[in-house]
Amino acid sequence: MKRLINIFLTFQFIALSNLILAQAPQWTVDLGEPIKTSDFMKEGELLFFTSGEYAWCYNSASGQEVWSMEIPDFSETGVNQLLGEMFLTNSDNKIQSYDATTGKLLWEKEYEDVDQSDFMSFEFINNNAVFRYGELHLGIDLDNGNEIYRTEVYYWGELVTLGTFNYSVFHNKGKMLVMENSEIASLFDIANGNRILSLEGYDVNKDLIAKGFPWLYKSPDRSHLLFVLEDGAAVIDVDNNKETARREFDIDGDMNAILPTGVGCAVMGEEKFVHFNFQTGAVNELEFPVDDIRTMYSYEAEGKTILIVSMGDQMASVDLIEGKVLWQTKEDDPMFEGYAHRYLKTDGSNVVLVYNRARLVSSDSGTYLYLMSINGITGKINYKTAALLSGAVWSDFQRSLTSIVTSAFTAFIDVGTLGSASQQTNQATNMVNKLLGYDNIGFEYETFEHNNNIVFFSRSDKPMMNPENRESPGEGFAAIDFATGKLQYRKLFEIADGINITELEQLAPITFDNDFAYIAGDEKFIKFNLASGELVWENKKETGQITDILLYKDVIHTKYGKQNFSIKLVEKDVNVNSSLDIDPYGFQAYDPSNGNSLWKVSIETDPALLTPQFSLSNYYNIDNDNLYFADEQNLYALKMGKDGGSYSWKYNFEQNGIGEIEYEDSYAIKTRWIGSEVRTNSYSTYLGGGWVSTTTWTSGGMDAESSAQFLEDAAGSDLTTTYTSWGNIWGVSAKRCLRVLYGKDVLLVIGPEGIGLVDSDNGNPRWVTPWEYDNQDVQYIPKPIGSSIIYCSSEILTLLNLSDGSQVWQVEESEKSKFFESPKQEYLFSINDEEIKEYTIKN
Repeated sequence: MKRLINIFLTFQFIALSNLILAQAPQWTVDLGEPIKTSDFMKEGELLFFTSGEYAWCYNSASGQEVWSMEIPDFSETGVNQLLGEMFLTNSDNKIQSYDATTGKLLWEKEYEDVDQSDFMSFEFINNNAVFRYGELHLGIDLDNGNEIYRTEVYYWGELVTLGTFNYSVFHNKGKMLVMENSEIASLFDIANGNRILSLEGYDVNKDLIAKGFPWLYKSPDRSHLLFVLEDGAAVIDVDNNKETARREFDIDGDMNAILPTGVGCAVMGEEKFVHFNFQTGAVNELEFPVDDIRTMYSYEAEGKTILIVSMGDQMASVDLIEGKVLWQTKEDDPMFEGYAHRYLKTDGSNVVLVYNRARLVSSDSGTYLYLMSINGITGKINYKTAALLSGAVWSDFQRSLTSIVTSAFTAFIDVGTLGSASQQTNQATNMVNKLLGYDNIGFEYETFEHNNNIVFFSRSDKPMMNPENRESPGEGFAAIDFATGKLQYRKLFEIADGINITELEQLAPITFDNDFAYIAGDEKFIKFNLASGELVWENKKETGQITDILLYKDVIHTKYGKQNFSIKLVEKDVNVNSSLDIDPYGFQAYDPSNGNSLWKVSIETDPALLTPQFSLSNYYNIDNDNLYFADEQNLYALKMGKDGGSYSWKYNFEQNGIGEIEYEDSYAIKTRWIGSEVRTNSYSTYLGGGWVSTTTWTSGGMDAESSAQFLEDAAGSDLTTTYTSWGNIWGVSAKRCLRVLYGKDVLLVIGPEGIGLVDSDNGNPRWVTPWEYDNQDVQYIPKPIGSSIIYCSSEILTLLNLSDGSQVWQVEESEKSKFFESPKQEYLFSINDEEIKEYTIKN
């Protein structure tokens, strides 16, 4: 029930007399220039604004000006940014630094042969900053503006175009790697800007980049860098500023090549593994049939980094550091027909894994799953015990169609700080396993540990059989002692046989309660004893398709039925379509001792559409045993527990002045012109004597300022789209406005006709306040902040008292106003071009 806290909000109530009833806004200032940027300082105590060459600082509470300035000879393209409480700007080709809280000039400097209009960007490196002016990089001490160094850097821009990076800073080493033009890898000293190493021939592997895989591995302490190149790999020693190793070999850019180890990193080529030892500088190569690999797993044992490799009908163990094969099975060994599917755990030097063997045309056809334990050092098989059997057989052709290339790798290896080397390697190998497609065997199963056993669980849409006699049913449980391989029990029974895959995917996950498991099947509900291997009970009486299970207070609560919805913007309209419909819908409670139904309540639609992130655990209030949910007409509190099954109350939106919440109209939509189609026009003028003058010009394109405003709109929106109409390009953003906000004591309902507060215990309305809702004309959606609710609709900004719904104040705002809150949500500010207003919303 911990997640309850994330859904149920805390509303605060204070008396109206305690609210600030002074004029609204508290203050208004016209700066005389359109505001471009705004920032808070000192935890919201101060407000800082800029508009080109103008800068201002105001007290947030009082609206009093602290300071203001006009910067002479200001360059629009030069630096102009707030850094914490330091304001950096430019004047007369100088950089100026001001204390942004006082406006006091700290320093100003002009730098020889530097034009501030060429400024591109800057970056903090330790306590200094590097300013970029094209190729020129200027290192500046921010305490006094002194130039620390200058150097020219020629970034390899193509890498960024391809979707990767071209530099990386190693703060703990005081150095920066830059990939420069002409395939050069350079190291710079970030203290003095000196180029301390520059190496040619670093043509990083572009196939890896295209697939989203890493081409650079940084050791956890950043002492070494390994580069995967077009024709091999190379290593740079960052501490000693030198290349320590390079090898040429073929790289398969369609899969990850980097496998970290405890002392370095291995690279998987097309035909070999190559390990680079960062500690000794040794490089070990191992010829290996890489293209036959099905799955891999890495772990550490007896001081070795071992890579278990499963191929078609073979297995092998590789010492990655030494670069040698510890053992490899024979091609015709029947014990290894198939391949290792999942690696579950290690037990000393042993690896416990699931081995699968599939035969398509055979008297023994189907896919067998075994639990196997094998010693990674010696190759000794400790046991191989049959667990499950499926009639499904997945061919390599089918598997190739489902092989998915993913870019999820980049975050993992580029960081290089996610635990031990073996953990990093296993993240790599797991992704390779999925990429190869051999993770898909045509059906799903689960494994988990219980009482020193590995328990297999099968609930499948595919035909399952008992592996001992090939008879049905074949769904259920098999428990195997992972130390000995002894089968403790195998209990098979029908669960979901014959169900379609869509309905199978919606069934509730298996739910555990100590030694017991609760399983949703095809219109059935099952309790199983994991300790004894016995079926405790099975209920087939109108359970529906159970999609959620919650065990609480000795009652099993279920939700049955499921609807999924596709929600998208089509021009200026929200379209909602049902993408999945498994009916009927409702809730049911069971006695966990015998599976008997205690009560059942049917509903007309799935709560998921109007109740965000709906689940039994998210919306069950344990304080009063109510389950809350809504549809377009009503808000419901369903009584849970043994004596539940009836509604504690229903709150009708129409009858209570809220209005029905039609989902398509529940989004506040903002439409903004962002440009026009590019057109080329021309006209010709006859000049006489056979001469004709033709003038051609281009019009249209994206408007920079409007596009930036649309991106700002989109940042906080639920839905966005763009469309073209009559040559104009429009950006549309939508944010959910009409909704129910769930609190433990109260529920806030925002409908098209009114906003109301409902007592969560009895459903009585505490208050309802009318408002005019137009989904095309909401500038700031209703939001509870502290003891208030604030919103702006039809250019009217309104503050309500949350305790009784009374209007505290109401003022006009502009259609173009932008709103933002102070860090502690004490104030709301609006900006309309050059005017700033402050509204007190919390006291």
